[in-house]
Amino acid sequence: MTEYSRTNEFLRLLMANQKRIYAFILGMVPNHEDADDLFQETVLVMWSKFDTFSRGTSFTAWGMTVARFQILSARKRHSQRRLLFSENALELLQKDSGHFVERIDERVRALRNCVRKLSEK
Repeated sequence: MTEYSRTNEFLRLLMANQKRIYAFILGMVPNHEDADDLFQETVLVMWSKFDTFSRGTSFTAWGMTVARFQILSARKRHSQRRLLFSENALELLQKDSGHFVERIDERVRALRNCVRKLSEK
């Protein structure tokens, strides 16, 4: 695979799944700023480890796993800050969030449809 096609494949998969991965991160950290930083770190790690991604498997699940390790790493770096979730809690949240994250696009479409029906007031 050429570098160009590798880059295109990664970008195509990332663009199709970024909302799900970001939603997972946002559910694990206390604020949007932390989620934004962690998402950027996660994407960089995903790109550097893209050769380890098994094509044909769930890119979202792989990205969520990478994100989980980034979240744990950030927790260790910021151990002086109050921790919201234990590592066991993060594992449970990751297991339970898969179904929700996979359906996020459907939920966003439904929400946009509802908002369109609202009056200007």
